[in-house]
Amino acid sequence: MFRSMQPGAPVTDSSSRYKPLSEYPSFPSRCKVDQIIVLQRGGASLPSDANLAISIQASIAKVVGKANYSRTEMDFLGNYTFDIGSSGTLLPYGEAQSKQSGVQFRKRYCGSGSITDEDCSNHWLSTTGSPALIESAKNWGIGLMQGTNESPRLPRIISEGEHRNNTLAGKCPNLVSSVPTAQQQWRDVWTPAVIQRLQGVTNYGLNSTDIVNFAHLCALESLATTNLSPFCGLFLDSEWSYVEYDGDLEKYYEHSYGAPLARTQAVGYINELLTRLNRNSFYVERDRTQVNNTVDARESTFPMDRTVYADFTSDDQLLAVMTLLGLFHDSPLSPTLPCPMRTFVASQMIPFGARIVVERLSCTGNGFWDDLAAKLSHLPTRFVRVLVNDRAMGLGHICPEDEVSEQGTLCRLVAFGKSLGPTLEQATKEFEKCGFVPANLWDGVKRKKFQGGFTI
Repeated sequence: MFRSMQPGAPVTDSSSRYKPLSEYPSFPSRCKVDQIIVLQRGGASLPSDANLAISIQASIAKVVGKANYSRTEMDFLGNYTFDIGSSGTLLPYGEAQSKQSGVQFRKRYCGSGSITDEDCSNHWLSTTGSPALIESAKNWGIGLMQGTNESPRLPRIISEGEHRNNTLAGKCPNLVSSVPTAQQQWRDVWTPAVIQRLQGVTNYGLNSTDIVNFAHLCALESLATTNLSPFCGLFLDSEWSYVEYDGDLEKYYEHSYGAPLARTQAVGYINELLTRLNRNSFYVERDRTQVNNTVDARESTFPMDRTVYADFTSDDQLLAVMTLLGLFHDSPLSPTLPCPMRTFVASQMIPFGARIVVERLSCTGNGFWDDLAAKLSHLPTRFVRVLVNDRAMGLGHICPEDEVSEQGTLCRLVAFGKSLGPTLEQATKEFEKCGFVPANLWDGVKRKKFQGGFTI
């Protein structure tokens, strides 16, 4: 059930608390993983959107405290109290989720092949200032170091201030949807039947927003209590796919392919990724988007010599990275008719605890001349593999055909960076339309305004 609920669900299905959406695909025996870079969403948490909490409370007010209900599944509303709030706090379930993710990482990578226990101990954690993300990063580190005599590293916390350069937080005030009515069009299709069933002979004045809020409560209360919320009983099994598509439309048209500027939010992170993969600061030095060049220029705050990196971010930033990389790129989603064959399914892409893992691999058996060149130069032939929630992504749309192998899931590192170049260049130009003013320029604007009445 959790996989079908919006907003976000854990990276699990209903059969096991921590079972991943996909089974981890082993890499070729001719390869060894020598670096892992993780970009992960925080564990399950309470909503931090005060407007959502207000909207939910308004929906609840329409139906609570009635003497009688026409449907027995609504009887719990007679004395129901909403106490979830909008604190954004990491839930106990989310703590366990993040910790288990770190444990799984150690079992998979540490002390095997090219990744030593020392490499894992020397991990680097980064996150934004969100309390839930900070706690998720800390719990991931605790899980990573579980069973050792060492303590996890404290995460580097990057300010989310309005004018602060931050590759892990959205910085695009002008981000808009290309179809702003997509969700409402879909709600007009499926919610009337639910409203009619729930209201029966009593008109509570329910609308489509109320129905979606009840679905949100099903997910949120179930995660908060680890027991099935009675709000889940307001929906038929067949209706959860409608709820899921409502979430798909929101994310597609507001934070992914349906929002022209969405991918610009990932340029800075991808430049940091390429810097780490190549141990070359060229990529962050050229960035003109969200990279903090002062911070990334210092080894103490942006090291390039680590084997294990884990950054914690929001679901929307994960989506931006997926969008820039061209993953799950379907035709525009119809606002009225879901395609059952679509790959863009938000609950499978960005649930709580979702992650993008980039593995750098050193491989042999790449052909006589490649192996000879590697031997003479004493430099391995390196590839990258990208996994989303343990599913290996095809990279054939990024890299040339002769640069990929293993059914398109391995791409030569050199080709990966080179092939992304035009996309990054174009997205950097698009970023100029975002209306983001970095701190160094904003400070100058404020000084001018104070001295001479300058206005923006």
